[in-house]
Amino acid sequence: LNFVKMSAESAVWRVPELEDQQAVITESFSSIAIEAQQLEAAHYKSPAEAGEKIAQSGLGMCYQHGWGVPQDLALAVHWFQKAADQGHAYAEVALGRCFENGLGVATDLPQAAKWYLASATQGLMQGQFELGRFLEQGWGMERADLEAAAK
Repeated sequence: LNFVKMSAESAVWRVPELEDQQAVITESFSSIAIEAQQLEAAHYKSPAEAGEKIAQSGLGMCYQHGWGVPQDLALAVHWFQKAADQGHAYAEVALGRCFENGLGVATDLPQAAKWYLASATQGLMQGQFELGRFLEQGWGMERADLEAAAK
């Protein structure tokens, strides 16, 4: 096994004789992943424009992370908003996170709380968790609203 050595820098097993092939394989997988992301974004675009909330939320994710499209947080918010306005619970959480963290919009904790509450009331665990954080910290809601949301 003296032809295999452990690379201290990357903590992975390396086979020096195969490094060129490994680089080609890595590059091939990277290009496949990029093509898949582009197809995913293209797949969502037409249904999203037609008003399909799942596609709107998916397209928002593509824009948020730059999957298959240039990253554009304002466009991500645009698509999350369209889906959230139709009651898509995952988009409500995503929109809440945008408002909480100032991603594509100005930071607005009351808006974040509104969207977390909307998602939580639909039973989505992520929305319930985020709302719980807000309840615990007293962020974005009046005390009476917090008590009502806790019930």
